[in-house]
Amino acid sequence: MNRLSIRARLTLLYAGSVLLMLAVASLTLRVVLRDGLEREFQRAQLATIALVQNQFVVELEEYPAVDSAATHLVGEVLFPDRQVSLLDPTGRPMSHPRRLSGVVLSPPLRVIEAPLNPSLAPGWTVRVTHSADGLIRSTRRLDRGLTVGIFVSAFLAGLVGWWLTGRTLEPVGMMAHAAEGIQASRPSERLPITDPSDELGRLGLAFNDLLDRLERALGQQRQFLADAAHELRTPIARLRSQLELAERPGSAPLTPEAIAGLHSDLERMAMMLDELLQLARVDAGERTLQPARLFVDDVAHEATAAWRAAAERRGLALEFEVPEQEVPLAADPVLLRRLIDTLLDNAIRYSSSGGRIEVTARAEGGYAVIDVADRGIGIPEDERARLFERFFRGRLGRQRAPDGSGLGLPIAQWIAERHGGRVELLPREGGGTVARVTLPRAMPPGE
Repeated sequence: MNRLSIRARLTLLYAGSVLLMLAVASLTLRVVLRDGLEREFQRAQLATIALVQNQFVVELEEYPAVDSAATHLVGEVLFPDRQVSLLDPTGRPMSHPRRLSGVVLSPPLRVIEAPLNPSLAPGWTVRVTHSADGLIRSTRRLDRGLTVGIFVSAFLAGLVGWWLTGRTLEPVGMMAHAAEGIQASRPSERLPITDPSDELGRLGLAFNDLLDRLERALGQQRQFLADAAHELRTPIARLRSQLELAERPGSAPLTPEAIAGLHSDLERMAMMLDELLQLARVDAGERTLQPARLFVDDVAHEATAAWRAAAERRGLALEFEVPEQEVPLAADPVLLRRLIDTLLDNAIRYSSSGGRIEVTARAEGGYAVIDVADRGIGIPEDERARLFERFFRGRLGRQRAPDGSGLGLPIAQWIAERHGGRVELLPREGGGTVARVTLPRAMPPGE
């Protein structure tokens, strides 16, 4: 079953609300007016009795006998919608030969009695019989008028509500039509905003901001895939060429140097695929922190010891400076070790033989700070911030180590940010670079 449109529902709600308010107001008005008509009817009866009582006093001046005055008064007091009777002390009504007999009162009838004049005519009573038919007809006319007015007003309110909701929801229809036309081939299109200051305008601005973020994410994804394909193309091409040469009839067997080159290309592809998988998990939000209480100096010392052999093969001295005090930290030990490994790998890769790499860990206030300082090729200032972009590699870095992937520092920065910290690349006095990691010693909220 299809639900009504928002416009129809708002119109029905508006018309129903108006109908309910008019019904309550009309009911209140009817009670007030009906009470006023009833009071007016009662005042008319009482006024008739007062008139008869006053006229009786006048009649007594002309007819001293009460019977004669009463008989003459009955013949004088005539009304088209009520009858006046005078009852003697025995309850017998007085009559007059000239009294009109053709007055017929329509039911229902209201009867009211009062003493004629206790001092001048003790025991005599005035009876007024009044037809309530006029009161009932007036009440019915009032009810019909109010009922017709209620439904006509509700109908007009529905028409006005339909027009108003149409005007109000018109920007929504425009935005929906524009949204249907937005495609991946035209990601720059945006929703039209008629009035950015109202609620619908703010909603449209929020959607446009979301579309901007999605466009940037799609652009990054396309660039990510293109860069990944470019980086993997070279080692794959070398592997293919080596295998094609080995498969040719009469070709010489692969030399140890060629086999070592194949192993190097495979290791590079394996490392890159591992980094790509790590970034894919980061983007998907699958990798969650598993914090534990640890000591930063212990993790940094273990990482330094693990990379010392690689540093010695390149003719580098790799040393860890033991801090005077331990540096406790709440962090994910696996991710923290990966972060330090990445910085040590870069320091070894981009340092010249005979150089020195120094690793330190210390506490500064509420933060743990790790420095990996080298005497390598350094980083130009205009490239320092871009090194945290995926696949970006500086000019000197490409010359020094062409087999790099440009994914290590983005992963390191993500690890630091997940812990509420940051990674900075600072110039070192005398040449080289200091890779500094600053992490809060307490985990950020929500981790």
